[in-house]
Amino acid sequence: PFDQLEDCLDVASYALDELQKQLSGQLKLSAPPNLYAGLKTVNGPDIELNGRPVIPVTLNFLPNTKAFQQAYGKFGGSHHFMSHFIEANGGSIHPNVLKQRIARTKGRLETNQDPIVHFHGHTSGLPKWMLREEFDIKLTNKDPRTYNGGRAFFNYDISNPHIQGWQKSALSHLAPALAAVRKEKGIMIHMLANEPNFSVRAGGWGVKNGGFTPFMVESYRQWLTKKYQTISQLNESHGTSWADFTSIPSPFPIDVEKTAGTALHYDVCRWNMDRVNDYFRLLRDAVKKGDPTAYINLKLLGGTLVRGDRSDGMDFETLTKLMDITGCDSEAAPAKATFLYNAPDRSAGNSWLKNYSFHWSEQTMFTDYAKSLKPNAPHYNSEWHGLSTLSWRDFDIQREYVRAGLWTLASHGTNLIETWAWGRNRDGSISGRVSLPGSAANQPIAMDEHGRTAKDLNVFAPQLSALGNAARPIRIFYSEAAAIQDHAYGEDQKLVYESLKLLGNNVGMTTESEIGKLNPTEHLIVIPPSHYLRDPELAALQSYQAKGGKILLIEKTTPTPEPFAQKTELGKIRSSLPLNLKNRVSFSSTPYLLAEILRPEIAKLSPAPTHHLIPTITDKNGQPALGIITQQVNDPKTDQLIILLTNVRKEPLNITLKNQKHPSPKFENLLTGNHLEGPQQLKPMDILFLRLAKN
Repeated sequence: PFDQLEDCLDVASYALDELQKQLSGQLKLSAPPNLYAGLKTVNGPDIELNGRPVIPVTLNFLPNTKAFQQAYGKFGGSHHFMSHFIEANGGSIHPNVLKQRIARTKGRLETNQDPIVHFHGHTSGLPKWMLREEFDIKLTNKDPRTYNGGRAFFNYDISNPHIQGWQKSALSHLAPALAAVRKEKGIMIHMLANEPNFSVRAGGWGVKNGGFTPFMVESYRQWLTKKYQTISQLNESHGTSWADFTSIPSPFPIDVEKTAGTALHYDVCRWNMDRVNDYFRLLRDAVKKGDPTAYINLKLLGGTLVRGDRSDGMDFETLTKLMDITGCDSEAAPAKATFLYNAPDRSAGNSWLKNYSFHWSEQTMFTDYAKSLKPNAPHYNSEWHGLSTLSWRDFDIQREYVRAGLWTLASHGTNLIETWAWGRNRDGSISGRVSLPGSAANQPIAMDEHGRTAKDLNVFAPQLSALGNAARPIRIFYSEAAAIQDHAYGEDQKLVYESLKLLGNNVGMTTESEIGKLNPTEHLIVIPPSHYLRDPELAALQSYQAKGGKILLIEKTTPTPEPFAQKTELGKIRSSLPLNLKNRVSFSSTPYLLAEILRPEIAKLSPAPTHHLIPTITDKNGQPALGIITQQVNDPKTDQLIILLTNVRKEPLNITLKNQKHPSPKFENLLTGNHLEGPQQLKPMDILFLRLAKN
């Protein structure tokens, strides 16, 4: 409590100092828009209020009072669980619950607290009528809240046809009832899942508690039957001798360490993805049937794009395209935080902790991925773990970290931000939903900066929209086959992404199904180390190259060479490649070294736009350095060049910006209103938001 009191005094002192600077003319601030002056709309990739882009920000579990709303923002919404279902009509929402949800939605719309987010949770206990023997749903003896086949945040088997039928029926009744309240005004989001993960591997998340069901085994057999048609073809692929498809034993749980690279491993992971895709299509279609104007969203685990294996059932491309407002949760963290356990990306030899002042790339990479696949959709980070998470705590979060974390999130295309998490109840008592120590609710400085930065983001939302929606001329080729078969693929891909960003590039992603939509004269394809590829992926790359498209291949050559596409998705060795790639470099697991390897190739194959300023970065000794993320785009209001600079390194860096047309440019610091010229120094986690002055 004494630390918090001292922090409160710091907040007051900071406010007084800022006021003095404004009175003296040293600081010029602009008033943010009132986000509750009306209901918002979706306009392509933006959230808008009265025709102007805005970036609504709030915290999970924030009390719904005017004071909290004014300081930190507030979204409306409610939650829906299967415990609310009754058996009538083949599955429907209990009328008392529905009445309450309708009243809450109406109240939020009347106070302009949109978006209205209806969260469809999957963790509550099921009503007794669902546990009748005929439905084959049983509580496990491992966890009193988990049913057979259940997983973390999905405590029942999504392959159970009864579960699917009840969900479909209930959503098709719920959606039109809520739509009748909305009357196509405001933004209503149906979030169909929280952190979905349907692991089928030994030791996977929730596997021990939920186990496996006959529905899952039968689903897998049917999938194999559809794919292979004959048992002889399956036996040839898997190296087995099953008599028929019905005699194939359960492969669950699969040992991913032993099976990675085999046909069995690929097929189990691909089956799991397909059944998860089908389940979420069912939920989406049920909502859309009742309310075609509703916005569909999923809270995907953003970090799993680059971490872990693919036995969790997450087909990121299909699920991203399924959404109307793309979504994830993601983590940012200061390097000085205390980490409570070692996740793989934190214990690796060249992890972000060694290289950066804060963990920035997880959140920006997933946003770039989503914006690449659905460029005309807003992006919603519905659980931003930038102030705390289960894995880390920083008991003295600094202003510059909060500012840098939120700015990098918004500048890469995130349009809605919901930070994790407020740790107290409305009456001030400690909430049981969040671990309070070190969390937002007892960090006055961090929360003061969170509120201030959220207002800054909305002052400059039109400019941030331009940055987030800017062209991404460099595209990393993402292969689901490689992600399934090679457990190092995600981390390697992240290192490639970071290296390209350190060079000041706008980076996106592309896939087999998306690369044909790119203009070959405007894009460079960068292939990360990819030992496994499907034939259709190779064909898509070959077609792109035949149209004059440029491709840069990054290969692992040491310590053990892993030739590009040497193996198919089923682990078979290719005798030859239909693709001749002349532009090749060797991979490095250190992003700064990899960036220097890539620098000459990028300059040759994808030169920066001529109107952009060229950054020259040096360290304290005047030596060339990397570590300032540079984003540039023309201001949508003035058409002048705007530049966002973020120092992600652990030491101060100096930067000079110029080009032939502007050898000695002058700038306006948009956050202070002051004018700048010449070299600028950025301390760790500093940001500079500049507009090039007119000649």
